[in-house]
Amino acid sequence: MSRQHARLSRLLVASGLALGTLAFAGCGEAGEPTGPMALWDIQPRAGATAGEQPVMITGENFRQDIGYAVYFGSLRATAVTIMDTSTLVVVTPQHEAGPVDVVVAAENGPAFRVQQAFTFADQGGNVMQQVGQGQQAPERF
Repeated sequence: MSRQHARLSRLLVASGLALGTLAFAGCGEAGEPTGPMALWDIQPRAGATAGEQPVMITGENFRQDIGYAVYFGSLRATAVTIMDTSTLVVVTPQHEAGPVDVVVAAENGPAFRVQQAFTFADQGGNVMQQVGQGQQAPERF
């Protein structure tokens, strides 16, 4: 397993995104898509401004033999993984708060823009702060 795949797997587990069995519906005999690329859904539709949010993009006819660039506003996703012909999993970049367009562009083919498909939110929280010193365990009698 590559380092990128391992990192993506950890992010998926941490975020609660679960991917089912990989499907190859709509493929030719060699497992390649037989029609034009299309987008159906983007989940989740929001994430933290800090980035590192795994996002699943579903559609059809994603090809294994080319690359894809995914943009959140003007910033490129930090990772794009082709799970199968109907699923891409991407990792959001750091971004200021607010809604952004999502663009999925095939390396040598079409590009699709979904207007205001993702919202970055300043979620705060998850801040670790030391609040005191540890104490030594008392002796047992």
